[in-house]
Amino acid sequence: AGIVASLTPSNVKILPIKISHENNGSHSAYSSTMLSAYLRVINIYSKQYEVVCTNLSFGGAGKNSSSEAATFNAQAFQPLLDLNILSFTGASNNSQQNDITGYKAITVSALKEDGNSFVFDDDYSNYGKIVDISAPGSRILSAGISDTDGPSDTYVSKRGTSMASPTAAATAALLYLDPNLKDDFTAKDIENRLYDLAVDFGDVGYDGYYGHG
Repeated sequence: AGIVASLTPSNVKILPIKISHENNGSHSAYSSTMLSAYLRVINIYSKQYEVVCTNLSFGGAGKNSSSEAATFNAQAFQPLLDLNILSFTGASNNSQQNDITGYKAITVSALKEDGNSFVFDDDYSNYGKIVDISAPGSRILSAGISDTDGPSDTYVSKRGTSMASPTAAATAALLYLDPNLKDDFTAKDIENRLYDLAVDFGDVGYDGYYGHG
């Protein structure tokens, strides 16, 4: 939320949905809880608000197997696309190759700074055919909660595809604000424009580290 808020104007609003639970000091989420959150957007919030995209940075979310991907596609991502809502998700942080194809959420790998440019962060980011696009994911400042003895709010430096994914989602939100958009535009139009505007790092054209750029 802190990343999206810092990258977009005030007329871009955030609708947070809690999906995680704490387990021995760490946070995790079940696939069923993730699907429930998407269904809430589809059945309730899309009717109340002008929802343009979702971001889910947790691992999983249908990325673990082709059968899981098919479930999330059918129950969440395709119904969201039918409502002109794009879905974004992080590629995960296991330094592993993931070649699932046909996954309908825009999957984002992470970049790190390299001088005046960016390179794929092979310290943690997953890669492979599932990757659609890349975004900065290392040394990212976001809103955080400080220790009880400090101020009530602060900024913290984080890294991971969980930072890259909301960066890409915020960019898509900005594209939705373009006054030159045709009235009959679709979510896929926004997705294609996102790819067209991306800087082509890595191999020429699409590749499994940077996606479309």
